[in-house]
Amino acid sequence: MVGGARTMTTAIGMGKHGARAIDAYLDGARYEAPPKHPPISFQMLDLPVYLESIRHAQQELPLAARASFAEVVQGLSQDEGQAEAGRCLSCGNCFECDNCFAACPEQAIVRLGRGRGYRVDRDLCTGCGICFEQCPCHAIEMKAESQPTSGPLGTIGEPLAPHSFRVRV
Repeated sequence: MVGGARTMTTAIGMGKHGARAIDAYLDGARYEAPPKHPPISFQMLDLPVYLESIRHAQQELPLAARASFAEVVQGLSQDEGQAEAGRCLSCGNCFECDNCFAACPEQAIVRLGRGRGYRVDRDLCTGCGICFEQCPCHAIEMKAESQPTSGPLGTIGEPLAPHSFRVRV
């Protein structure tokens, strides 16, 4: 069962890779795959968001009845499949849940439209990190800036510039 699912996933991924390569070739270019996201550890996942949903078991053909080329795993209904897809942990890829958008106290997160992700308005961002904390799949990385050599300083000498971060696409 696991091997079959893995094979199907690989086939879908290779089909997408082939389609992108053909598209680039027709444009007179060569397709270069974007760098892969680093893996997210189990400890980094925000599991309370996902633990409430129940996993749907797929029906299997009994061992005694497996004498032909009939499907062994019966699959899921459309409703069960959509519920399972909703359980996906995403592991580092933004799936546009809007948590960062809703949580930003400065309204610095800008929606770019369905399937296009978000943009950060650096003029509004204070670097508070609330968007980072609210992201269930760690698609936002916060990086501390080095001490500026010039610029506004706070009352105890701390820089008032925000931390920089990037949103994975």
